[in-house]
Amino acid sequence: MKKTLLVTLDFYPSIGGVSNYWVSLGQHMPFGQWAVLTPPLASNTEELKSAYRIYRYPFYSSLLWPRWLPLILALLRVILQERPRALIAAQVLPVGTAIFFVSRLFRIPYIVSTHGMDVTLPFSDERKKNLCKKIFSHAKKIIANSTYTAHALTEYGLSESMIDFVYPCPALMPEKEYVPRISTRKEIILLTVGRLVRRKGHAYVLDSLALLKEYHLPIYYIVVGEGPERENLAKKTKELGLQDRVLFTGPLADEAVKQWYKKCDIFIMTPYEINGDVEGLGIVYLEANAFGKPVIATRSGGVGDAVIDGTTGLRIEPEHSHAIRDSILRLIENPEFAKSLGIQGMERVKKEFQWSAQAEKLKNIVSAL
Repeated sequence: MKKTLLVTLDFYPSIGGVSNYWVSLGQHMPFGQWAVLTPPLASNTEELKSAYRIYRYPFYSSLLWPRWLPLILALLRVILQERPRALIAAQVLPVGTAIFFVSRLFRIPYIVSTHGMDVTLPFSDERKKNLCKKIFSHAKKIIANSTYTAHALTEYGLSESMIDFVYPCPALMPEKEYVPRISTRKEIILLTVGRLVRRKGHAYVLDSLALLKEYHLPIYYIVVGEGPERENLAKKTKELGLQDRVLFTGPLADEAVKQWYKKCDIFIMTPYEINGDVEGLGIVYLEANAFGKPVIATRSGGVGDAVIDGTTGLRIEPEHSHAIRDSILRLIENPEFAKSLGIQGMERVKKEFQWSAQAEKLKNIVSAL
């Protein structure tokens, strides 16, 4: 593999899918062939323990134009020190812009990694769309995290041969000896894990629970995470009379989240698109499957890569509370079918969504430049 410099806005200790994606892939990169350029740590934060060099420099300045000019200066400094033979832009804008200019100066080939929203949001801004198009057209390869993202990339005039897939993998996995067990509880626990933002669809799940009241089922809904919709969702829960059936846990440590994955009967997240803001993949579906749990999802964004309808979970139309209700009932009334979805999902995660396998894909992409 050629010596590679990753440039990313999102990295440890940031919480999120892109940060975890690159931290996890970096753990499998060859010694001496991988380095990272990322923004500075907050004070009193320890650096990630890794076998590769991590360079921390400011990417922005409010006193300069363009604001990301410090990123150019940082790139020049690190390239002169590391002498990489390949560059990876973890974000199209502004990282891809900086790499576009610097790569031409040093004649270093570059790759752009994409995750969904970073591809779709520029559609509404002609200037940004044209800039993205230029960045993509000069890249040697584009990495997509899902077939949805890959399809969105073709809107920039990219051929399919330019696009390769390196999938995200679950951040939370059960211990190797874990065996999912059939619950002996009377209660039925539904679980959502994720940021409390509108497009995740929590509100539609709450509406479906209100519709389920007439069935007198002991259903409880656990919502793990924090975000700007917390107050609105709590208010809606009260308005629907669901206070005794819904628990907002707030953010939890990884071990606590794992316990909820083990306890739940059904994992549910029903995202939908809002002005180009879309679910790029939905790694939490794979995490739930890793614990042997069936999932309920929507036909939105890149979710189809994470959930195979009728095999690892159920996929329904977005923004449809009655369909959510019907899917929940289907799994409750057919426990053997629900169990089979979870087991098939668990086997798929073990086979297809391991960081070591995805890292090999990345190594091959870089080596072929």
